[in-house]
Amino acid sequence: MSFSQKHIIRNFNKAASTFDAAAFLFSEINQKMIQRLDVIPIKPNRILDCGCGTGISSQTLLKNFKKADVFSFDLSSKMLYQAKKKKTWRQKNYFVCGNAIQLPFATSSFDFVYANLMLHWCDDIQTIFSEWQRILKPNGLLMFTAFGPDTCKEIAQAVYNINSAQQIQGFIDMHDLGDALIKNQLLDPVMDVENFQINYSSAEKLIIELRHTGGRNLHPSRCKKLFGKSYLHQLQIQLNKFKTIDNKVPLSIEIIYGHAWSGITKVNIQNLKLDSIAISIELIHAYSLIHDDLPAMDNAKLRRGQPCCHIKFGEAEAILAGDALQMLSIEAIASASYISDRQKIKLLRLLTSATGNQGMVGGQSLDIHAERKQLNIEELKKIHHLKTGKLITACVMMPATLTTNLPIEELENFANLLGLAYQIQDDLLDVESTTELLGKEKGIDEKLSKNTYPKLLGLAATKDYLSSIQYEI
Repeated sequence: MSFSQKHIIRNFNKAASTFDAAAFLFSEINQKMIQRLDVIPIKPNRILDCGCGTGISSQTLLKNFKKADVFSFDLSSKMLYQAKKKKTWRQKNYFVCGNAIQLPFATSSFDFVYANLMLHWCDDIQTIFSEWQRILKPNGLLMFTAFGPDTCKEIAQAVYNINSAQQIQGFIDMHDLGDALIKNQLLDPVMDVENFQINYSSAEKLIIELRHTGGRNLHPSRCKKLFGKSYLHQLQIQLNKFKTIDNKVPLSIEIIYGHAWSGITKVNIQNLKLDSIAISIELIHAYSLIHDDLPAMDNAKLRRGQPCCHIKFGEAEAILAGDALQMLSIEAIASASYISDRQKIKLLRLLTSATGNQGMVGGQSLDIHAERKQLNIEELKKIHHLKTGKLITACVMMPATLTTNLPIEELENFANLLGLAYQIQDDLLDVESTTELLGKEKGIDEKLSKNTYPKLLGLAATKDYLSSIQYEI
């Protein structure tokens, strides 16, 4: 069964203003979840309240974890609007609207993910659990509740009695949730079930409360006019057949409670290693751009559409910023506890080789000495291989050190060709693009009398050369 996101959003947007007054069950389960935390020792800094609704659960989390940042996340913008009204100016409460199957948060960014009665609106629980695992830090806690299969069985029977072709949406079995936890490598899962009954003075009050909390039937076979007067009257007649001895209309509820921990798995360890490599290389890249723009080098005015660092903060600050970024790039790898010492040595050798006198810095030096001189194509390729190609090669070869049985020679050849193609394209853009699109001054290579591929080969031949390299890649 596939739920329509459009219908879910519409239902909860419509229920947003009435939800709190009818949210007895949601509030009660929320309190029971919080009580369970009494025996779970956690001190989270960042909490995600996934499917926060009108912020009832977020407020409880904020009161219990006063130092934590609580992110209230929901599919319904109007539910979030109601949640914002509850926030006080002191609370570190942030609001994000989106879909839980593609959470807009970084990997390993939360200590605690909390989800109260939202899973039954999702028909892809594997993806939901995968996303929760992704955003949880190692040893982070996931806690959730969901309606079980016995929930609303009186309504299901009443709908069937009216028209056997119709169904109401089903609810998730505890074993399916347990399987999803295990499949997504969430550790030490604990699951249990609570069954109880809520009694209403009339069938009408039961239906009204469901409507006010967004509890509508989204099964594809549902009657599209479920709450028309005629159908509503039939539904009330059928529900009244379940009346108890004391003349109450019962509603069965099955609540599944679950929690598990995000372990340090092979998957997220590998991702963390790759993140450290990517951060390290980007820090080097940022340092190289700041120094490249300095008056002693290219004397540039713009970078990414903004004034260069030395223009905005002064030349001395720009030099120091570049120096600091260079050291931070080494620290990003050296301080990564999940990378072995042997791997750190390999990674840092590749990084320093790509950026020092045998790489980027050496290439930049040759480039400066070559200004206003006529080079041949092989001399130009050597400069660009060192100045640009070596760092791009490091982007490929550093991750390759984390595994075995890779075709190293082929990877190096691919990386060298990619670096060459990048530099040729960069030379072409300096001639053909605009300052606005480039985010830096157009024609700066010609201004500095630099050797470029268009200068040596001409535009047409340069484009043909680029095409041949792209084909080889």
